[in-house]
Amino acid sequence: HGITSYPNEYALEYRKREIIVELDSEKQLPFVHHYGMRLYFPEHFSLEKVKRDYLALLTEQDIRSAHRYVRSYDELQNRILLDVGSAEGIFALDTINLTKRVIIFECMEYWQKPLQATFAEWSDKVTFVKKFVGNKTSGDFVTIDDFLSGSERDNLFIKMDIEGAERIALE
Repeated sequence: HGITSYPNEYALEYRKREIIVELDSEKQLPFVHHYGMRLYFPEHFSLEKVKRDYLALLTEQDIRSAHRYVRSYDELQNRILLDVGSAEGIFALDTINLTKRVIIFECMEYWQKPLQATFAEWSDKVTFVKKFVGNKTSGDFVTIDDFLSGSERDNLFIKMDIEGAERIALE
């Protein structure tokens, strides 16, 4: 089936899926309807790129995928989600109605506007942190411990996808 990050048979099901990408004329951002909610993407993404990226997200978070972050979203019921390396925020969006609070760590500038648009409806429960998570707090970096200093630390769920820097962040 060609070169793919998802060599399992289930991934073929997603190749047939029809994805409709729309443009929010007010926000000037492309989006897809994700289980009844809008998932926004950066303004410089073409409609075709949004479609490809969204299909890849659905494939990687399929229950049969080795890349899926949890077996069941119910694991996040009433927990505080730290979504470290959020990118488009699909994991936080999938769990937004289960979690008590969501803290999105995303440092890439081009994700800021789409994340704000995606989570506008839940602004009372979502906090955005435009920093890298690392093993020391300095400049563009913050440790989880320093960020949570003085805050509730019980019942946390940490999802981390930061391109190989996870071990350093956990230090």
